[in-house]
Amino acid sequence: MRFSIRALFNRNRASLAQQLLDRGIAAEAAGDVATASRCYQQAIDADPRCAAAYFNLGLLHLAGGHLPESEAAFRRALQLREDFPEAWVALAEVLESLGKDGGALDALDRAIDLRDGFEGALMNAGVLLQKLGRLQEAQARYRRVLETTPDAVAAHNNLGSVLHALERRSEAEACFRRVLALEPGSAVAHSNLANVLRELGRLTEAEASCRQALALDPRLPEAHNHLGNILQALGRASESEARLRRALELRPGYLEAHNSLGNALKDLGRVEEAEASFRRALVLDPADRDARHNLLLLLNYTDKFSRAEVFAEHVDWARRHGPPPEGSRAPHANVRDPARRLRIGYVSPDFRRHSVAYFIEPVLAQHDRGSFEVYCYSNVALPDGMTAHLMRLADHARGIAGVSDADAAQMIRADGIDLLVDLAGHTAGQRLSLFALEPAPVQATYLGYPNTTGMKSIGWRITDGYADPPGDGDAFHSERLLRLPGTFLCFQPPGEAPAVQPAPGARNSFVTFGSFNVLPKVTPNAIRAWAELMQRVPGSRLLLKALGLGDAASRAQTLDRFVLRGIAAERITVLPMETSLQAHLARYHEMDIALDPFPYNGTTTTLEALWMGVPVVALAGDRHCARVGASILSNAGLPELVAASEASYIDLAAGLAGDPARIAELRRTMRTRLAASPLLDRAGFARTLEAGYRGIWEAWCSGGPKGSVSKSG
Repeated sequence: MRFSIRALFNRNRASLAQQLLDRGIAAEAAGDVATASRCYQQAIDADPRCAAAYFNLGLLHLAGGHLPESEAAFRRALQLREDFPEAWVALAEVLESLGKDGGALDALDRAIDLRDGFEGALMNAGVLLQKLGRLQEAQARYRRVLETTPDAVAAHNNLGSVLHALERRSEAEACFRRVLALEPGSAVAHSNLANVLRELGRLTEAEASCRQALALDPRLPEAHNHLGNILQALGRASESEARLRRALELRPGYLEAHNSLGNALKDLGRVEEAEASFRRALVLDPADRDARHNLLLLLNYTDKFSRAEVFAEHVDWARRHGPPPEGSRAPHANVRDPARRLRIGYVSPDFRRHSVAYFIEPVLAQHDRGSFEVYCYSNVALPDGMTAHLMRLADHARGIAGVSDADAAQMIRADGIDLLVDLAGHTAGQRLSLFALEPAPVQATYLGYPNTTGMKSIGWRITDGYADPPGDGDAFHSERLLRLPGTFLCFQPPGEAPAVQPAPGARNSFVTFGSFNVLPKVTPNAIRAWAELMQRVPGSRLLLKALGLGDAASRAQTLDRFVLRGIAAERITVLPMETSLQAHLARYHEMDIALDPFPYNGTTTTLEALWMGVPVVALAGDRHCARVGASILSNAGLPELVAASEASYIDLAAGLAGDPARIAELRRTMRTRLAASPLLDRAGFARTLEAGYRGIWEAWCSGGPKGSVSKSG
């Protein structure tokens, strides 16, 4: 065989490149980046086929933030050596930084194909899939890591985060506890565990875990945020505010903390500050669903915005989040027979001990099963005894908590639902994105939210002519209004309610006004009117009770709002929520007259007050949330307790306060009055609601899209 001069030259060139490569690695280890970069380039000059030199040079470019140069170096390394899994992982990091997520995932998959069980590639793929919302795929990647490395702390932690996002909270708890078994000093794991325990309703454990996280790392923003949320759930809103502000001191751009602070401020009744927090969160991420839902709900608590402005915000939400993925909707195969038995589906996160349960229970119990087959799709994270009771009232009960919108839509289509009814609107736990997929041919929203959804995919909103009088209000709804005759509510009085007792004014030398509504409903305008009323009625007292009054600081803040209006603090009693429903209802024994707040009226609180014999004075406004009091009182046969202006509201309450005989008569007869009213006519209301359902179904059968007919309904 002839001796090859070329082969000898190539070996020498490769040897020189390796020497330069080694020098570069040593220089990089010593922190001399300039020398390292020069050595890698010289290695490439010595041997243009040195893939390792391109790879190392690419890493230097990546560390320096020079992404195009880094990408070029990694691609050249892979041209020279395609079976280079580390280079595929590095290229994926560059592509993700450049916003090329699809290419990054492809690169990571190549690395995994080349080296089965490659932990780094599997972890990075899981993180990227998690960011993209592809949680099931992310979960699979983390589990593959744990198959080969059962004690991989990061994989357990990330898997816990995915399971938490999938609402599989007990499994997430197990993951975080496994992390703590491996690393007891992990502040992050204690913080994550606390967040899951909060959502599992184990608030005492959650607080302890979060405080352990902060003992380990007092500067961990997530732990301050989670503790703020826990304290809010415990009714300690002022403490919550302090923790959330600390989280934002540590990380000013912390979107979740801005959102959480908005919720805490709302619970404290500081609506304008809460609005500012939600809007700051949306500046950080205009696509954040939670912050935008919270903002929409908050807009109902203030009259600062016109109906047109509030409607525009809802439409904007629908524009951002309402359109379904292209190709996700399919034609409906439901038979267009106006007279056949209909399948009605109710979707709610509130099939539990919640105010919505009081109003949906009579409907579920009284549906005409010969004409309607009832399905309940429960998005309840923590079922309770009420959940079980309501599910027994349905013909078919389905749990959709943790089920994707696509899978839930497929379930609803498979069930052949004709009319799907949302019971949540823009409140916590809603599934409006499911309704965007239009799994049923006719869709409506009802009961749980006092405004439009803003969505074109929901054709109807169910109300009545008192809460939404015919007129220009129709223009501020994306849905058509189905106005039921009489009332849009049917109330199920709580079985725990104690017997009515005589009004306290009969034994006291003063009249006690009261409100047990949440603090954000106790607006500056309401406080002004209530303070003027108390000045009009000498010696009168005011009794307030709300979740936001759970700590001394919040109670003091609330008292100050009245003191500034000239009302002495000793004339006002402020109480936190009671530990039981029976104790809560018994507090009405201490109240002579209930004051309905405005512009966001009470609903459950109004009916509870009436059931306990307490007359309610309401102010009717220009939108649904401001007219529920008018609807309830009119249907209770008490339209004379509904005022059309603040001045007449004060006059009505003052006049009633000066008529103890009228208060006593109302106290004595109120339950009988309610029992005879449409508000408690369970069977009658069910027939009325069903007639409304049948009407919009017939409209769809006649060819109208989503059952649409005239705008006024």
